[in-house]
Amino acid sequence: MKQNDFVGKIQTVLGKINPEKLGITLPHEHILMSYLQSFKRNSEATSQEMANQKINLENLNWIRHHFLENLHNLQLGDEEVMADEVMFFKKRWRLYCRTFMHLKLGA
Repeated sequence: MKQNDFVGKIQTVLGKINPEKLGITLPHEHILMSYLQSFKRNSEATSQEMANQKINLENLNWIRHHFLENLHNLQLGDEEVMADEVMFFKKRWRLYCRTFMHLKLGA
């Protein structure tokens, strides 16, 4: 399949469709996951030091360019953090739905 085959189309699990047929969509999120098997060990001293660092603002740019070389970037495993994030999303989703219904349906 050529890249041009996708111009102006959206790839779904059922095949390509035109954008106007997409409708309302929900994101696909991985709540807990591990890609540690994809870890790429680099021989550079900087990379070795960065491999075990937790993600923060100081190293975020480096991790974006070396995303397979940081162990913390390859896993979502803290169940408490994930539960908090799911609850945050749930509250925001309810607010969004109420707002959408009010604006679109006049409820």
